[in-house]
Amino acid sequence: MKFWGKRLLCLLLVFCLAFPAALIVAAEETTPETGSAEFTGFCVSVESDLSVHVYAKVPGEHTVSLQASIEGSAGVTLAGRLMSTGEYHFVYTGITPQRIGDTVAFTLLSDGDAVATESLSVRSYLRRLMDATDESLDLSAERGRAMRTFIADLLAWGGAAQTYTGYHTDDLVSETPLPNGIAPSTFEHLPASASAKAAWSMDDGYAFLNATLLFDYCNRLRFRFRATDTEGLTLSLKRGDGLSVATEITEEADGVYSCLSVPLSAVDVDTVLTATLSKDGKAVAQCSYSVTSYVVSMQDCEDPAMRALARTTYLVGKSAVAYTLTGGEAPAATTDLLYINPRALEVYPGLPLQLNLRSTEEGYAYSAAKTLAQQGQAVIWRSSDPTVAKVSEDGTVTGVALGT
Repeated sequence: MKFWGKRLLCLLLVFCLAFPAALIVAAEETTPETGSAEFTGFCVSVESDLSVHVYAKVPGEHTVSLQASIEGSAGVTLAGRLMSTGEYHFVYTGITPQRIGDTVAFTLLSDGDAVATESLSVRSYLRRLMDATDESLDLSAERGRAMRTFIADLLAWGGAAQTYTGYHTDDLVSETPLPNGIAPSTFEHLPASASAKAAWSMDDGYAFLNATLLFDYCNRLRFRFRATDTEGLTLSLKRGDGLSVATEITEEADGVYSCLSVPLSAVDVDTVLTATLSKDGKAVAQCSYSVTSYVVSMQDCEDPAMRALARTTYLVGKSAVAYTLTGGEAPAATTDLLYINPRALEVYPGLPLQLNLRSTEEGYAYSAAKTLAQQGQAVIWRSSDPTVAKVSEDGTVTGVALGT
């Protein structure tokens, strides 16, 4: 058997959480078809969607790509990014929760020729991660338990999605055996006060009709509104911390429109988005909503499958938040996959937090200070690589060059 390289396996949430792969997962033995080209590592990220990150080495100067396909779906060809380690990094995105148990097949291509193959499922990855010891992962017992609870909740969410969509219900991922003492979180009934839903209108011709949660490969909030005249009409969508959020507007029927938020991360379960309609610069209608708002409205619905999906969506979000804040120790190491996710986090004395940035363009700037509810705590900003991104004393991050 060969290990899946020295690649750091991780669950990517608010900041990078890494675990030594060589101590966790053994892949099925594979032999590169040509030379020494080979897969060197895999990891699964849990952010706004489920993704598999693939690493490979192909010696020499070649055009390298990756073919990826999940059971029953057409394959895609992915371009890779050559890293400083000499490895290529590919990302296969958009795995829906009901497909956590499906096998994803990967074929490494060099100049169009297949040189290595491998496959895995998100379920098998998570199961092996749960089986690893806290010592091998460099985790405290508290943090290890939080990680396993989060994984158990992911599997319960996947099973609920399978049931709701009728997908492979004869093999529910929620029935995956769990380590002794580990079980999915228990849902406790949410009071009406937990919902952030609120709406008002100053003009009968402009009003929000409803808001809901749209399930797909990711979670997005959808706001539906009525507008009798679109001349001079604008719509803004903002988070509770004031950051603007991109949105898509679609006309559903005569005078009825809807807008979709950007994909929400698992830890955004309580994040409130506020949609505001303005006519000639004056606000005429507004609606606030969150994932939790949706769960409050659906937690007792008559459809048991819909009820279970709503509840497990909430539990995944809550356990993701708990996992990121449990333990207090910094990750043993970090991967080259670094993300920044604007959101409010509590800052605790002595608890190191990584707010990580993938620099996608030179001159890109972002105020990292806006991502924190600082509660009077002193924050010291530091860049791990000032040649790629620099950060000022006030937390403004500026991309210097492409990289991570």
